[in-house]
Amino acid sequence: MKHLRLRTLVSLLLLTILLPQASSVAAQRFSNLSTQNSSTIDYILDAVVSHDTVQNDDFMTLYPDFVSLTQNFIFHDIYLEEASGSTVEDALNFFETATEPTYNELEPGESYLSYLLFTEDNTNAAEILLYYIDDEMYYAGLTNLDLDLSAGIIDEELLIEWVSQEASIEEVAAAAPRVAGMSHVQYNGEFFQILMIPTSDVEGNLMIDFMVIYNGQVFDSYPVELNEALSAPQDYMINTFVSYFNPE
Repeated sequence: MKHLRLRTLVSLLLLTILLPQASSVAAQRFSNLSTQNSSTIDYILDAVVSHDTVQNDDFMTLYPDFVSLTQNFIFHDIYLEEASGSTVEDALNFFETATEPTYNELEPGESYLSYLLFTEDNTNAAEILLYYIDDEMYYAGLTNLDLDLSAGIIDEELLIEWVSQEASIEEVAAAAPRVAGMSHVQYNGEFFQILMIPTSDVEGNLMIDFMVIYNGQVFDSYPVELNEALSAPQDYMINTFVSYFNPE
């Protein structure tokens, strides 16, 4: 698995603080958003998560732990430079899940914890990944690494409709998309999620769409070719947050 350097990506996001033009864009984009409490994350994402939509027992094993993490640990706000977040030690001491983590340092001050479960034939099945900068947590992601594509592939036209109408997560759940992954960050006091789902265009090409969810609604989506997206799903979720919060 390859991992992006989150420090570089967060530096891009922090430009919205330092550059007046970017700050203006961000202010306009989020001017109508109301405050969301992280305690709502359980039902916001629960709407689309079930054994039928996931088809991966290991993902379902990690999912309650992921929900607990978003409710009980502090995410360093990406927009607020003076914010703080839970530490690696906090996770090692207080985050309990079905597997022991591996700790990896990407470069001084940047690291991640990976909680990985394996299939019976010892291939990757599901992963919770926590990213840290200067020992403070910025990002948490849960990925379905043993993805069943026999059902739950969403037509591109329906996805476009969801984005244009800012569809509710309940509307998305009604279509029973296959859940490929999800992630969670905090930006300017608000909590945002990404939901990964497989989609198909008019020519039948398979993609993974990275849908940005805020307050239980679809705000945007970023498609990536299927195999490319599955080669580094955590990286692409981070990239999606970067693209969404730092629009050109």
